[in-house]
Amino acid sequence: MKKWSILFVAFLALVGFQQAALADASALKPCKNCHDISPGMKKVVGPPLFGVFGRAPTIEGVPFKAWDEKSLDEWEANPQKVKKGAKMLYKTSSAEKRAAIIAALKELK
Repeated sequence: MKKWSILFVAFLALVGFQQAALADASALKPCKNCHDISPGMKKVVGPPLFGVFGRAPTIEGVPFKAWDEKSLDEWEANPQKVKKGAKMLYKTSSAEKRAAIIAALKELK
């Protein structure tokens, strides 16, 4: 009986971890319309986002040396303000949603 209890607890933990991963991935749902988030790093409309955290921007004229929490937050809030003429028109006005997106991007490695 003890063996089954341990297996059941392990199963619940696994399900919990999977649910947390799905919750994080759901933050990137709007991004997936224009960006690839897989390790394959295909360019769709915008640059691929897999491994973007800590990477140098591929967009010319962006005033950041690397994508970190601050630069990603500024970009997500208003790409046009960061770089005039930016092709990305999508803005994330909610600081909470931007934080969720950034947390999810940090996990894509």
